[in-house]
Amino acid sequence: MKKNKIYFTYIKDAYEPVVLFFGDPGGFSEFAKFFRFCSQKINENFNLEEYSMFVCGDVRIVLKILPKPNGMKKNSDNFFEWGLSLNECEMFAKEFDIFASSDKQTAFHQYLDCGLLDDVVVKVSINEYLPNMFSDIWKNN
Repeated sequence: MKKNKIYFTYIKDAYEPVVLFFGDPGGFSEFAKFFRFCSQKINENFNLEEYSMFVCGDVRIVLKILPKPNGMKKNSDNFFEWGLSLNECEMFAKEFDIFASSDKQTAFHQYLDCGLLDDVVVKVSINEYLPNMFSDIWKNN
């Protein structure tokens, strides 16, 4: 696994479809900074694959900063829109700080919920997954 990166992919064979984000503590530190940056940018869109901190799986995610959140929406098998408000961006950044401060042996995950029924569950994980568990799907590895 590359240091200071966040990997993301879509797991459609799970009990519930899941968009999974995982990485190392340094990656989650960058994820927290990114979300704090986004928490200042109402009505802007961020194509995650355009940012070097992300290693994309076989999906594309556009983060939309909205006045009110609408969660993770599946537009097609490999395209998602994640609508969050400024409040959720800051709240999730605080969650990522916890991941960033974890040690290398502790494995845990968290579901990111903005209080709505998302089309797809969003899960963040540390020390539970490795990139090779998802074969060769990484676009910008």
